[in-house]
Parts: sequence; C-alpha cells; structure tokens
Amino acid sequence: GSRCLAYWTIEHRGPIPDAIKGQLGDRVFGCDDCQDACPWNAPLLPPREVPPPTRAQWLAMGRGHFRRGFGATALNRAGRRGIQRNAAISGGCERDGASAAALAAAPPAGDRGLADARAWSLARLFPAAPAPTDR
Repeated sequence: GSRCLAYWTIEHRGPIPDAIKGQLGDRVFGCDDCQDACPWNAPLLPPREVPPPTRAQWLAMGRGHFRRGFGATALNRAGRRGIQRNAAISGGCERDGASAAALAAAPPAGDRGLADARAWSLARLFPAAPAPTDR
C-alpha cells in the first residue's frame, strides 16, 4: 500500500488503515512537503495570515460553510467529509482534548471513513481502563 500522506488525506475515500492513521500527526490535508512544493496551492489556499480552522471547527463545519470558505481552494479536492475524517484522525494522533466533544458527536449515517476515524481517535483520547484483576 502507498505510504504517501497526500494520497491518504486527499485522494483516498473511506476509512484510512490504522497503520497510516498514526503517521498523520497534526496534518489535516496532505503533508508539509507536498504543500510547499505544489504550484497549485499558493493561489488556491486561504492567505497564511488567516488561521486555519481548529480540528473541532473542521468536525462541526456544515456543507455551506465549507463550500463558501473552501470550495474554490485545493481543500475541495478532499471534500468536507474527507477533511473531517482527517481532522478526526489528527485529533487522535495529537491527543487533542479540545476536539473531544466534536469527535464524540454522532457521525453522519453512511460515512464509514469519518465514523472509523472518530472511533479510532476517541479510543486514543480515552483509552479503556484496564480490567480489575481478581485478588
């Protein structure tokens, strides 16, 4: 399988394999090397002085807000649900407690990629307590 983070965060649809999830780190779209090298990104991404949405904001973002803010940018390639899936995974990688409430919100029906990402990240944020041992 491909190890290219740009492929997994932009082109791939559906769940991302667990072996790849842990490599995303704080990334939500592509990887830093691709973002810096891609000639399409400079004119298509919002200006750098505009702070990007937080993971929680990405996760809660509605279709209209995404379309208005990012429909004409390179981010549209991954789509809103893809960006939300990636934000969920990134939240788990970075153990981002600020995104916990947005992660815990019910995923949309039929979106296996986002549902899988949320479950994976919540398990990383809130690991199950070890079972008590009988003494």
